[in-house]
Amino acid sequence: MTATDISEALDDQMAHVSDVSFLTGHSEEGYVLGIEWTAAQPFNYGRGIHPDASGFRIDVLPVPAADRADARTALRTYALPQLGEWINQALAAPETWRSSDHRRYWRLADGLLTHHDQH
Repeated sequence: MTATDISEALDDQMAHVSDVSFLTGHSEEGYVLGIEWTAAQPFNYGRGIHPDASGFRIDVLPVPAADRADARTALRTYALPQLGEWINQALAAPETWRSSDHRRYWRLADGLLTHHDQH
């Protein structure tokens, strides 16, 4: 998957994403895509919140070469629309949700794409 795939799928939602990282190394759990909401938290003993310290970040993990074409199709067809919906839900979430960190990861195993949430 490429940065263009992500930008095209998310379109206007990309304005809310502060970072897209293409990581090296594989996830022990088999994750191939992740999004994280980092809540605004005070730094420097309460002297304010740096604006770059909160928001959405996307991680793309490598896939074995033999699986790349199928993975890209599955991620573009299913995971990226779900990722966009997750962003929409997060933007509309109440302050109690937005005040803590949240993550969603997608795993592709045996041709099946699944996701897992962490709070």
